Amino acid sequence: MEITPYLNGVHSLSEGLRNLKKFMTVQDDPYLMKEVVIKIHHGLETLFKDILFQRNPVFLFEDDITVKQVIASYQKFLSNDNSYLFDGPKTRTISPTEAVQRIKNLGISDGMGAKEFTTLKSSFDSLNSLRNQLQHFALAANPEFVIKTLGSLVPRSLSIIKKAYEDVPSRRGILLPHEPLPTMAVLFEKRNIEDDLNSIYEDATSVIAELEAKFDALLLTAVRKFTKTRLTALHQGLQFRNKGWRLGEELPEITLNGWMNEHLYPSLNAVNLMYPFGNDSSTTKYDARYEISEPEVLKGNREWPGNVVTKLDFTSSISITVINPVKFFSIPEHEEYISLIRNPKITIDIKIEIVCNAIFNDSHYSIGDTIALNGQMKTSFESSIFGDPSDDPSILGTQTFDLNLENTKVRGHSFVEDMKTMLINLEMEIQTSEDIVFK
Repeated sequence: MEITPYLNGVHSLSEGLRNLKKFMTVQDDPYLMKEVVIKIHHGLETLFKDILFQRNPVFLFEDDITVKQVIASYQKFLSNDNSYLFDGPKTRTISPTEAVQRIKNLGISDGMGAKEFTTLKSSFDSLNSLRNQLQHFALAANPEFVIKTLGSLVPRSLSIIKKAYEDVPSRRGILLPHEPLPTMAVLFEKRNIEDDLNSIYEDATSVIAELEAKFDALLLTAVRKFTKTRLTALHQGLQFRNKGWRLGEELPEITLNGWMNEHLYPSLNAVNLMYPFGNDSSTTKYDARYEISEPEVLKGNREWPGNVVTKLDFTSSISITVINPVKFFSIPEHEEYISLIRNPKITIDIKIEIVCNAIFNDSHYSIGDTIALNGQMKTSFESSIFGDPSDDPSILGTQTFDLNLENTKVRGHSFVEDMKTMLINLEMEIQTSEDIVFK
């Protein structure tokens, strides 16, 4: 008994849509949600890869494949040592997200604009993350987030898949000179994706149409809800902790509490993890840069014990990519629309001048009581819901705080080497409220 990759993908996608129809009306069954995510993910992954296979099977190989390995795979197929050309132990195929990107790179997604494709890839990344968590970790997912992710992904995917299969017979021999070898013809038979989906689940395409109509209407409503609005006096807290050996050499630990909520750890949430452990299940990624000026002595001298008044400047820029907005944001006025936001990006820029009592001698620099503190923290919140260019996102909001002694606390200690500080430990806490203004 054999199932071609195409029929395997069609079956999984149809069964996923059957379960999705149930899940859209009964959203409190976690095992039904699991079936929806895993089956639709498997169906789309298999069909995307089959589209590449139709153009040329070699397009499924990883970049470092050799001609020798390709020929060996074909020979094994012809001798019945494998059933799908690439199922040998030494033939590695590309990942699902690489397949989506390769479809774009090879021009197979003709007719789909850059915005549409960006939205599709972002949605597939979200589904891929959910699938990985379901297979390897416990998962607490918002049902609305699952449905809206699929609403963004499935209709767009079917559009690409349908057009790709319709174009194969007319294009073979024109774009790519590839012909099936003996006994391989079954892998290249003509496809009618909509008929084949409906043959397994008769309402398959109807579910996709329903999903598309509901989702697009929700997206437009969400954008209108945020556009030209002001959310008043939203509280935000931020804790900044640097425990690196030398200034700026280690990503700081950051805690957010307020309308943004997350604990950001270098070992778990860094954009580029130095030592990733297992499958990455984090829901937020960040990067941060900061600078602290050399303390300037305003009063006193550094002779032991070194009781002085100093001034120093602190600047930091923090960039955050939110993968799960439902977990990250707490905005009651917009709660029902949060799950529609696509990969929002947060930028936090901080600039502070601090005047403080300190101990500053040949061995130590330690911040004491703060005498004066002036500065600003500006937060930018943006989301390209429709795959917009980075300079014109669908949603853009800003929140600006004036920082002072009342809302900002700073502690720090450094050893001194060659008469200069090496800030080993810096802690800052900001607690304040201000309006968010959306364009």
